[in-house]
Amino acid sequence: MLEEFDKDENAYKEFVKRIAVGIAQDDEIKILVLNSVIKDVTTKNDIDNVRKEVII
Repeated sequence: MLEEFDKDENAYKEFVKRIAVGIAQDDEIKILVLNSVIKDVTTKNDIDNVRKEVII
């Protein structure tokens, strides 16, 4: 399958689109994705705390 994607960019793009639709339609997978992404999100409060530490 991976070799096919290396040879056929359109097949790869179609596969990625189908995976994206599958993720969007499955609540459990959406939650897993969001939980993994949210760990890397910085809040305004985080930034304010860093600013206070740098100024001190």
